[in-house]
Amino acid sequence: MRRGRAATVLRSARPRAPGLAIAMVLLAPAPFVSSGTISITTSTTAAPREGGLAVTLEVSNSGDEAASAVEPTVTFAGRQLTGDVRKSLEPGARMQTSFDVPWPHATPGQWPLVVRVGYTDARAYPFEALQVALVSVGASPSLVAIVDVSAGAVEKSGTLRAKVKSLSSAAIEADVHLDVPRGLEAIPPVRHISLPGWADAEVSIEITNRAAVVGSAYPVFVTLEYTDPSGHHAALGSVTARIEGARALPPLYAWGAAGTLLLAWAVVLALRHRRTRDVPT
Repeated sequence: MRRGRAATVLRSARPRAPGLAIAMVLLAPAPFVSSGTISITTSTTAAPREGGLAVTLEVSNSGDEAASAVEPTVTFAGRQLTGDVRKSLEPGARMQTSFDVPWPHATPGQWPLVVRVGYTDARAYPFEALQVALVSVGASPSLVAIVDVSAGAVEKSGTLRAKVKSLSSAAIEADVHLDVPRGLEAIPPVRHISLPGWADAEVSIEITNRAAVVGSAYPVFVTLEYTDPSGHHAALGSVTARIEGARALPPLYAWGAAGTLLLAWAVVLALRHRRTRDVPT
């Protein structure tokens, strides 16, 4: 059995309005179990327009097995849009989808753009390519940084830890979001934190394995958002969560056999000690 993988690449668009910039993000490969190989790559560009954000998503399959029921979704500024479902994306094929995301009040700042592409393999097992980037419009940088993100192995569950640092003397109230692909669940998906001036903090969020394939590696994304008088601000971090099988306990008979051997060895030692004590001197 071979494993496929999915990777996504975000490309920066040439700004169509002053102050627009898009962060570039490369997702770590995520292997998926399949009879063949499905390798999904997504390339996203975004640019502001009057009253909204224009997003163009290109999806390609460089594997040797077709991806079925390919469905793109984008989430931005509290709005979610879903594109048309493509029945099949053959090896070497690509598809392009455009979204006009309503954004009537484009507050200055940084805003997360979340792109998901759901699909299934030949056995109708569902997977999802996930990509998160920051769209920045005419604002100063975030004064809270995500300095480190770590995630241990996920069996039935695992823990993600994000270390954040305030770069401001002012107190900041912020929300920390965890975005995970289909098959994993963040509990809770959002945590609120209060940061005094110049403070450090660590945020822990549980990752629960609902349907992720053992042996795979899933990219997960952490965003921190807050608002101050200059606008809306966000910081972004990511890490790969590796899925491991539950460690099986030894069967009951193995414990019984081990106990019997220990008991027998204890009896032998006791008899030797007694014989040594009974030998005349």
